[in-house]
Amino acid sequence: MGLDVAIFDKDDRTLATKRIGNVEHVAFLRDLATVSLGSKSMVVSKMLYNGTHSGDSLAVADLDQLSRELLLLEGAPEQEMKAFGRDMLEMVRIARQYERPLCFA
Repeated sequence: MGLDVAIFDKDDRTLATKRIGNVEHVAFLRDLATVSLGSKSMVVSKMLYNGTHSGDSLAVADLDQLSRELLLLEGAPEQEMKAFGRDMLEMVRIARQYERPLCFA
C-alpha cells in the first residue's frame, strides 16, 4: 500500500503519474514537511496527511499555493524533501499545462 499522484485527461487517460511512497515513507515525508511548513500547509493537510488516501484531488485553483510550498521544500536540507518538492513541482507543471487536477490513488 502507498500513495501515488496522477493527472488524467478529460477522457480519464493518464497524462502523468508519480509514486509518493509507501505508508511509512509518506509518514516520514509528512513529518519533515510539517517541520518546514507547519501542519496546516496544503502539502501536509491535503497531500501527505495519510499514506493511503485515494480518490482525493487538488483542484487547479489550488496549484499556485501548492507550488509555493513545494518550492520551499525543494530548498530543504534533506534530500528526500528536495526530491519530493522537485517531483511534485513537475506534476504541478503538467497539471497546469493541461488544466487538470492532481488526483491521489
